[in-house]
Amino acid sequence: MTIWYILILVLFILVALEVAGLNQYSALGEYRYLSKGNLTLNKLIFIFIACVLTFLSAFRFETGRDWSAYIRMFNNAEQLFETGSVERGYIAINLFFRKIGLSYWTMQACILLFCSYCLYGEFYKKSSYPLYTLAIYFCLYFFSNDLAQTRQYLAMSVLILCWRFVEKKKFVFWVIAIIFAMQFHITAITAFPLYFTNRIKIKPWFSIFMLLGCFFINVFALDLIWKIIEFTVTIKILPDRVASILQYYINSDIYNKQAEYSSGLGLLVNYVFYFIVLFLYYVKYKNKKIDESCVFNFLIGILFSSMGRNFSQFSRIGNYYMLCGGGILTYNIIPESFIFFKKFDVARFGISVLWILFLIYNFYVVWLDEIEYIYRTFLLK
Repeated sequence: MTIWYILILVLFILVALEVAGLNQYSALGEYRYLSKGNLTLNKLIFIFIACVLTFLSAFRFETGRDWSAYIRMFNNAEQLFETGSVERGYIAINLFFRKIGLSYWTMQACILLFCSYCLYGEFYKKSSYPLYTLAIYFCLYFFSNDLAQTRQYLAMSVLILCWRFVEKKKFVFWVIAIIFAMQFHITAITAFPLYFTNRIKIKPWFSIFMLLGCFFINVFALDLIWKIIEFTVTIKILPDRVASILQYYINSDIYNKQAEYSSGLGLLVNYVFYFIVLFLYYVKYKNKKIDESCVFNFLIGILFSSMGRNFSQFSRIGNYYMLCGGGILTYNIIPESFIFFKKFDVARFGISVLWILFLIYNFYVVWLDEIEYIYRTFLLK
């Protein structure tokens, strides 16, 4: 696990420097004010770190969960494509690589190189603090996306690449993009509302009410949600693929209970930071560099994550709103908000660093004791 400890340490140091003002210097060392158009020093470092993460995910060997299941899919691609029991777009890719005589690991590398280009490219273009965004992504999503859920990661990457259709209000093309992404992971259908949430303007009171609702779900409503899921499967109104996923979770002892992903204190700390984000956006964040749709998608992502404590599939839905809809960029409100001083804000720096420290702690608790994530690469097999 040494490689992950080193990455966390390096990311923390670089993020602290970025929030302190590293993003105000060009790659040539000249001081400049914040500008998305310039190649600043932090963006140059971001490119390097993003390439490292891409290499680690693309060229891994038997690292992360689900790799054995994906190999079985690869070996049985012909049969699966004929029966249509798994999303055909992903199986078609498997079949293509088998037909041309390449291995599963080569296919994995090609897929992850594409996915990393789409997601990290989005961070580079849209974030004034890309290293900060990358650190949050690493702590919250890297192990579950880049090292595990390859099919969903591929579906999300397709939608990120097609996000221009949402921005340019090309509804038909967005529908086609959703249908195409569903060929890699059926959950892509839940990203369809992004076309509309990207245009919804929300009031501060509604945001706070929604955040309190998420907290209520986390604390009190999980058993009720589970009963609703069981009832939905019983009345058979969902597509067969979705119903089979739900049935699997209902029958599995490991999921048929509340998933305690953090202590009560950890949950409370999460919501304190969520509240800080909303507070800074509506009270102190004057320039509104972060689009309001990102804030709404951020709240939707939190909503599905809160329901995901009892049923992890909901967390996957939340990923579309956080990563495709730009919800993760909302965290940039913390380093971009000026409270006391114009050039160097002590409170801004402190809150930003504390949030990253908490995420690193949570990352350590959740992931670093998992033996599946001891790193190996097929380049050194």
